[in-house]
Amino acid sequence: MVNIQDLMDGCRGVITEDEAKELILQKYYDLVSEQLERFLNRIRRTVIFVFENVWDKYAIAAGTLEEERMVSSYKSGLLGYFMLF
Repeated sequence: MVNIQDLMDGCRGVITEDEAKELILQKYYDLVSEQLERFLNRIRRTVIFVFENVWDKYAIAAGTLEEERMVSSYKSGLLGYFMLF
C-alpha cells in the first residue's frame, strides 16, 4: 500500500513553469467549456420551448384531418353531382 506521508511529500513538490502553464490553460479551458455548455443548453431549451408551443398551437389529430378530407371530398362530389342537373 502507498503510504499517506509519501503521497503528501509528492504533492508538495515544486512544479515547473511549463507545468504551471498547462494547469492554468486546463483550468481556463474547463471554465470556458462549462460556460459554453450552459449557454448552449439555454439555447436548446429555448428552441425546444418554441417548437413545443408551435406544436401545441397548430397540432391537429390525424383522425381530424382524415375526417375533414372525407367531408371535403364528399361535398365536392355532391357539388359536382348537383352541377350536372
